[in-house]
Amino acid sequence: MVEDKKMIEESEWKNTITVGFLNEKIEEDLEVYKKEFDIVLTKEDATFDTIKKIVF
Repeated sequence: MVEDKKMIEESEWKNTITVGFLNEKIEEDLEVYKKEFDIVLTKEDATFDTIKKIVF
């Protein structure tokens, strides 16, 4: 959910990377997620293995 991003807005961290997991209504919501998150993962690639590859 795009609203989940609000959880980090008051974070004490200086730098963050936001990741949106989009598993439903991909065609309808993809553009919104691209605007809100640094990285958008859809159901095809939405695993934490993908996140590990990005971070490590």
